[in-house]
Amino acid sequence: MRHTIIYILSLLFLVATRGYAAGAAFGTREFKKYNVMPTERLLNLGKHYLDVRHKPDSALVCYTIIANRYRKKTGSKAEMRCYALALNNLGYLYGCYYLDFEHAYDYLSQAVAVSKKYRIDDNLAYAYVNLAGIYSSRSELLGIGDSENQIQKYCRLAFDEAVRQKQWDVASASFLNLFTSFSEAGSAGKIQDDLRRFLSIPALRHDPLSKFVYDDYRGTLAYNRGAYREALATFRQQLRDADAVKSVTMNCRVLALWNIYEVYHKTKQWDEAMHILDRLEEYASQYADAATHNKVLQHKSDLYRERGETALATHYDYLYLKSKDSLLTRSNADRMERSVFVHELSRVNTQLAESNARHHQMVMAVLVLLAFIIVIAVALVVNIRGLRKQKAYVRKLYEKNVELLEHKSAIATAAQSGLNRAAGLSEDLKSSLLEHIDQTINNPEIFCAQDFSLHQLATLVESNDKYVSHVINERYRKNFKQLLNEARVAEACRRLGDQEHYGHLTIAAIANDVGFGSRSNFALAFKRVTGISPSDYLRQAHHKG
Repeated sequence: MRHTIIYILSLLFLVATRGYAAGAAFGTREFKKYNVMPTERLLNLGKHYLDVRHKPDSALVCYTIIANRYRKKTGSKAEMRCYALALNNLGYLYGCYYLDFEHAYDYLSQAVAVSKKYRIDDNLAYAYVNLAGIYSSRSELLGIGDSENQIQKYCRLAFDEAVRQKQWDVASASFLNLFTSFSEAGSAGKIQDDLRRFLSIPALRHDPLSKFVYDDYRGTLAYNRGAYREALATFRQQLRDADAVKSVTMNCRVLALWNIYEVYHKTKQWDEAMHILDRLEEYASQYADAATHNKVLQHKSDLYRERGETALATHYDYLYLKSKDSLLTRSNADRMERSVFVHELSRVNTQLAESNARHHQMVMAVLVLLAFIIVIAVALVVNIRGLRKQKAYVRKLYEKNVELLEHKSAIATAAQSGLNRAAGLSEDLKSSLLEHIDQTINNPEIFCAQDFSLHQLATLVESNDKYVSHVINERYRKNFKQLLNEARVAEACRRLGDQEHYGHLTIAAIANDVGFGSRSNFALAFKRVTGISPSDYLRQAHHKG
């Protein structure tokens, strides 16, 4: 006997019709509208386009966007589940609508891999059923006869997974497909163990599809042992039972009609057999089922030939070959059209991705610019406040240094009484030595010489280095170098503040004139003595003047 396999070619669509819809009008605007939709919304929209509006191209756009969205990245468990379902439904579309079995197999294999990786167990059984359907359709439409083992393999995988997930409709359909495959291979008896397991599952005993499957099994066994009346009665009951299988009613009716036809054909009831073929042809025309239509033409040719009506047999041979050739031509044309459509889909997808990338870069550039402006503004505010504080501080230091310079002579005179603590020198000698040191250290012409040293000072005051150093330490509480730097800085301050006589000189020139060999040494000494830089001191002097 020959059977027609029942397919459940999508997790979302249990009726695998083979109608072809017109290509969806498609462009950047439509793609943008779909591309911003949430994944779950896209999945439901694809179901609506295919299940209600019969627009496979629009459904293809929805599922392709989902597939592209997660092909190179991961999401939440819910998002990856939608990804696995989209891959499954893409396999369904390419295999069932476009007859592109290569792409169908690729997407279904990905659906299996993603379902296993993310433990989306409720999708596996459907993917396996779809893979079995792909091999069956390829064999039926293209005449490739090496698919039985693959069909049986995936049917068993689908049945086992469906039982584990308690997906009873899928389990029943998988078993029926398995039984059909064995029957077509002439080895229905090899399925006894599978049948016992099928019947041992309590949940399947009262399932309408399970009853339909059992009718098929009993009718086939009766047919094989020659009990044609029993087989016919069983298959007629199977046809009535098909109405209770809500998910795949029409598929079940077609299967039961083929079974009835086989009995009529075997018992040479030609008129009844032709009537069944006419019913099947009407179904094929109504649902655009090209595979069933081809099969009907082939059987009508065989039937007329067996009845001796050679002219009609030849006519239906011609119609069969023409239909098959048309189907293959359409398959190739559809594949080419689909290739153009998918290429356009990819182009628009790439174009939109580039546009989004440019927009993202522009937004990021604006944000970076705004952040930079904010940082600059904050820095300016901080600097302005700091400069105001620094300006006030510099003014205080300047005024303090001016005050110290004005009272330098008074401080020197007031400190004379502390000289008596110097050991080893008489009061007259100490007084005379201190007087000569003060006269020398207050004479710019002497201390501003860059080579001025402690030894030169001792020579000028007619003493030795030791006594001079001791008196300086005792009197000023500092060493000679510190005293010299302070005297030079004091002279520099005087000149910086005297715009009339020294305003034409630079800070570096003044530093050199007062005895500093480099501007950096001058700046360090000036800051150490006054607390401010030479340039700040100069600005304050100009401001005060």
